[in-house]
Amino acid sequence: MNVSWKAISFTFAVMVFMHGLGCQQPAAPNTPGSDSGEPLQAAAPDKLVSVPPAPTPKPSTSPAESAAPPAIQTPSPAPAPPTAVPVAASQAVTEPVPGPVDVADTAVNLVPNGDFNEWPDGIRVPLEWTHAYGYTLEKMPSTISAYSGTTYDNWKAVEQTWRESDGADSVLRQFGVNVKGLAKDTDYRLSFKAKNPGGVTAVVAVWGIIDEKKSKVERIASPLIQLVQSENFRDYSAVFNSGSFETIRIVTACPKAKFPATVIWDRFELHANAADTSNLLANGSIALWPDGVRLPTEWTHGFGYSVDDIPSQVERYEDGVPLAGFGVLQTWNKPDANDSIFRQFGQTVKNVKPKTLYRVRVKALNLSDKAALVSVWDVSGGENGPVKKLAEPFIQAKPSAEFGFLDYTAVFDSGSASAVRIVTLSQDAGTKVVWAGFELLEVGPAK
Repeated sequence: MNVSWKAISFTFAVMVFMHGLGCQQPAAPNTPGSDSGEPLQAAAPDKLVSVPPAPTPKPSTSPAESAAPPAIQTPSPAPAPPTAVPVAASQAVTEPVPGPVDVADTAVNLVPNGDFNEWPDGIRVPLEWTHAYGYTLEKMPSTISAYSGTTYDNWKAVEQTWRESDGADSVLRQFGVNVKGLAKDTDYRLSFKAKNPGGVTAVVAVWGIIDEKKSKVERIASPLIQLVQSENFRDYSAVFNSGSFETIRIVTACPKAKFPATVIWDRFELHANAADTSNLLANGSIALWPDGVRLPTEWTHGFGYSVDDIPSQVERYEDGVPLAGFGVLQTWNKPDANDSIFRQFGQTVKNVKPKTLYRVRVKALNLSDKAALVSVWDVSGGENGPVKKLAEPFIQAKPSAEFGFLDYTAVFDSGSASAVRIVTLSQDAGTKVVWAGFELLEVGPAK
């Protein structure tokens, strides 16, 4: 979704047929859906993953890296506010080229109707999703309904309430969705949002479909993810290998709880987990962040400031990041919108093609009630040369503590730039945002 921010930002926020009871759904036995007849049990502790473990690389560090200098010596960027120029006085500023370009994002979610938006009135469950085949309404272990509470931008969400355990039920009867066309022996990342105010022992599992008509399935990762207690929507993510399967089933289950028990589900996504070599940002995933080092590898921030005077603090964040890397928790003690773009948190990317469209993607969890911005600048002339705003306005990360990480994306035209700098900034003290999964991708020639 696009969000305007005064004069500096246009922002772009991102963002089965379910049959009625007893109609055209695959027949499922009353026994658990496994070729071994093995029921889905509560996961052993060593098999539970609330969020994927973030890698903790431990590259060797020099004494200079581990020592605390009196002033921060790593250069870093900073975009400008609506009425002020975020560059040093010695830098010339030229007029900006046109701002963000509206180009469709090609990232495809493999889960059909994973956002539940296709849910016609009068239909019991979202299209493509199935649930409780063969049960009468009175005998269903759980009920499915549209969530009536608050969601971000009126997203649709599913409210599932269990009146008894369905952990040992057939996976073809549990609430779930089939995903077809996967590549064999390939790593995939499953992510979703869930709200679990009652601390229900609920899990999400992935099964391979051998023969759906004969109800033959085989567990791939079951349970894959177990929920934790959360009053707000929380992000979950984990990786599994497809093995020999081209079709899988993603299901929810509640092995045990104090019934009735309710969980809210939203935004199921599945993507191949292969390393994205097309990302032009070095360490854009924030996977490389050695212990004891102030910043993630390749990123810069606060050049020349003392630790006490720096406008914002940057910390490693690991709680519920929906990606393989770390999150960057940035807390502003004071506004930095008027600061030099080479002092704010960010990264410079060289060898940019002129007259080319580039897409910026980032996930952001805004824990405050104030907005933070992402800006892009032409820095072809280096730190002492002229700079130019390539996207004004660009991305605004809105408050989202209640909804978890939000996806933001926008496209800009590089114009004559051969190097760009992507930076974060805020116009308000007290802004607190977790950034994750930065991407800079080439889209194609500009028109």
